[in-house]
Amino acid sequence: MSDFLNTLSHSTQARASRQIGGLARTLRNWEFAFAADETARKAFFVTGFVDRQEAPLGPLIGDPAKESLIGMIETLSSLHDTDGVMGVLAQMQHTGIHPSPKAIISLSKTDALKSCLLRALQLENEESLEMACATYEHSISSSKPQNARDWGLHAALFRCNLPDPASLPSLITRSDILLSAARNDKSTERGVVENAAWFRQLNEIRAEAVIRMGNWEEMDKVLVSESSEASWSFGLGKVFLAINKCPNEIQRGLYVNEFMNDLRQNQMNILATSALEGASGYLRASEPLVNLSLLTDIEEILEVSDQLNKEVAMVHELGLPQSQKNSELLVKNMLSWLDSRVQHAKPTYHTLEPVLAMRHSAIELIASRIQPTMNSSNIVDELKSHQLRLLELALGENWLQRARLARRSGQFTTAYTCVLKAESQGCIGTMIEYAKLLWQGNKQEAALDSLNKGLSALAATSASGDASAQSLAQSLTAPLLDSTNHKTLDPIFVLKALLLHARYCVETSHLDFDRTRRLYTDICEAFPGCEKAHFRLAHYVDEAHVKSGSQHNVLLKIALENYSKALASGSQYIFQSMPRFLSLWLDYGSEVAKIQQRHPQAVAYSSSLNRKSAVLKSSETNLINTFDEVQDLVRKSIDRIPKYQFYTAIGQILSRICHEHPAVINLLIDLIVLILNEYPQQTVWFVISLHEATVAQRHERFQQICSKTNALNPKRFRYMKQFVSLCGHLRAISDLFLSTEHKDVRNFKISNVVRSFTRLLETCDFSDVLIPIHRQLVPSLLRPGATLSEVNEHQPFGVESRFVKLVRIEDDVEVLGSQTRPKKMYWLGSDGRRYAIVAKPNDDMRKDSRLMDMNSIINRFLLKNPQTRHRGLGIRTYAVIPLREHGGLIEWVSNTQPYRTILTTLYAEAGRPLNWVTLTRFAPSLEDPLPQVLT
Repeated sequence: MSDFLNTLSHSTQARASRQIGGLARTLRNWEFAFAADETARKAFFVTGFVDRQEAPLGPLIGDPAKESLIGMIETLSSLHDTDGVMGVLAQMQHTGIHPSPKAIISLSKTDALKSCLLRALQLENEESLEMACATYEHSISSSKPQNARDWGLHAALFRCNLPDPASLPSLITRSDILLSAARNDKSTERGVVENAAWFRQLNEIRAEAVIRMGNWEEMDKVLVSESSEASWSFGLGKVFLAINKCPNEIQRGLYVNEFMNDLRQNQMNILATSALEGASGYLRASEPLVNLSLLTDIEEILEVSDQLNKEVAMVHELGLPQSQKNSELLVKNMLSWLDSRVQHAKPTYHTLEPVLAMRHSAIELIASRIQPTMNSSNIVDELKSHQLRLLELALGENWLQRARLARRSGQFTTAYTCVLKAESQGCIGTMIEYAKLLWQGNKQEAALDSLNKGLSALAATSASGDASAQSLAQSLTAPLLDSTNHKTLDPIFVLKALLLHARYCVETSHLDFDRTRRLYTDICEAFPGCEKAHFRLAHYVDEAHVKSGSQHNVLLKIALENYSKALASGSQYIFQSMPRFLSLWLDYGSEVAKIQQRHPQAVAYSSSLNRKSAVLKSSETNLINTFDEVQDLVRKSIDRIPKYQFYTAIGQILSRICHEHPAVINLLIDLIVLILNEYPQQTVWFVISLHEATVAQRHERFQQICSKTNALNPKRFRYMKQFVSLCGHLRAISDLFLSTEHKDVRNFKISNVVRSFTRLLETCDFSDVLIPIHRQLVPSLLRPGATLSEVNEHQPFGVESRFVKLVRIEDDVEVLGSQTRPKKMYWLGSDGRRYAIVAKPNDDMRKDSRLMDMNSIINRFLLKNPQTRHRGLGIRTYAVIPLREHGGLIEWVSNTQPYRTILTTLYAEAGRPLNWVTLTRFAPSLEDPLPQVLT
């Protein structure tokens, strides 16, 4: 097979791979085809000549290379690789190259039109669909009359119009006109052959638009005019038509199963092609996977429809109330199941929007089959009316999901259309979504006013009827007068609405401080255990505490208490709550310690007689008097908050172990002992740096931690003693061969140089020592909205049986060639794998460790954002273990190159080798002033 493929050109292999859906292989072959043109490759890559003057005479890129670039753009667009498309387009614009008229985008001879079309393609891949539509419309209107029906432009325009429900009627009308004209255009060979692919693509887009609209008569016409060749849109159309047209349930089931199996087989063929590309092929095969998942969703919706029909058939036997409850449970379980599947899907607009749209069409179709007789007292018709209301509410929730997705993706017109559709279905959640849409459109006052009106209208239905800002929380959570409305007011919805209202009041300064604080307090009292509510209150009071005057200590206690309650309720805001909770407490203790050091006698007098001293200021007296209250509050918080929450801030806790106040020190040591007792194998790697600290106080704190650990759990203390011995020998290994006479040493054996370490490994049991790699030292956090039981039972590191522990350390050690001469060791783990660990001397690893903590937080935010997650952005992190102030262990990251090595290689390939000695001589120092550096 390899010999046969070698006889084919890369461009031929790319086109063949594209036809069978192998996008990863398609892209790879187009890259190989482009790289075959040496001049073109050097023109695009910095490793060759870097400007046009160094290039040879004549065109930089020939026709084969241009075809490869066009193929790259088409493939990257299909893969939704925004960065790749932008990179290729930028290079093409730089060198003046543009796709030919036969490519995915057709270009006019006018430079302005070329630039416009390239911009449209870029906007489409960035999911700025509204701007892309405007750009495509401009390009169509700017074309010559004979190019007015350019297939590529219209296909791109209709593709961008599909997600907007308001654009579907015009899309279908325009596509009908274009396709009718194309059928009559047989005057030239081009009209028959070259436009065939675009004709089919336009018809597929029209078929999807018809499905979204639920126009099944038009769908019948589309399928009649189309060939029987397999296609996703046409196959879905056949499924929906079978559901709609076949009155016989058995016959309908046979047709649906047949069409479903055909669609699955088609998608599995594409998936099988991706499997040939290796392990990474499935990462590129998101579209067939999403389509297969959608077929399962449709089957589940149809199954619920059949079960609803059975409830109608058994209503006389079960009774109307029981049948209504069963119907409610069926629809509720279906929506919950569908929502859970959305949560696990790729959170991008081009992935989720078609799924939600097809789900809507399926639910709308089964709802249209329920036809109760209006104003009938028959229990069958009453049950059908009830089921119809349930499905209409489900449709409203679907519209709301689509509005939320469109808003988050920046499609504001589409989002507004979906909000209007949801509102027409009686979905109460439109109040929140409409306010958010106004807020993102920089209409803050209108958003707050809209939210105020909606909340007041809901509060008017409660027993109190009070719509004031302070009592909205109580009024909306009180029993409602109307039992029907009571069913629609979900507590989670009420909580979201009240929190959004409070946040908008803060950001617009709509209420004063006391009223806003009271509003947050009402929400916390109405919804105890809500992490977000407590965090918002704590954060708001904390900001006021920074600027506070006479209420300094009161605000401090409120902030600490609510940060504590937020941490005890979940970990969604842990990286904001935990560092601030610790900073407020520790800084407060520092202030008290400074006052006690300045005025020891006055403090003793004030504390013993509980009077105000003439020496102390009023604010200082308040600090002293409330110190015990703050300490008691923090002590209770430590008991309440799960210890893995504190583990995330272990670096901050250890950095303040030499606090100024003895009471704070004792509480810090107790906290560290509790964390160490709960997660010993992870925490001990960070605590060990205190043992060899040059500061006597830090070493003393380590002894105190060991003493309290021994009192609490003697087994933990014995483990720590062995661990201290292990780390002592690791420090000894890192300090070997640092002198100039040993600069030629490149490797050594531990058994020959550090024999005491070999004896220690043979005599002691280190099977409980965790191998220090990043994934084992970083805890997993709770999902947002976790229940109290999930918070208390959460296992941040998983079960201990899955820990990778130390089996042995290999005898051979490699000395790396950098200035500090680190030692590269291999540790054999309990999973049978070898892990490279580097012992590095003469470097402050504490800075590297905190940098890795910050990078881990950044990665969480990058993973949370849909766009950065889709692009796979992230910082490669690794474990950094400080064993002392100047030295520690580093997890070795394989298959990476230092930035300096990359630069050296690139400049060497360009024929301009770097002289690092000369660069260092001319490089400015850190102490140089900025003007000197810039000159």
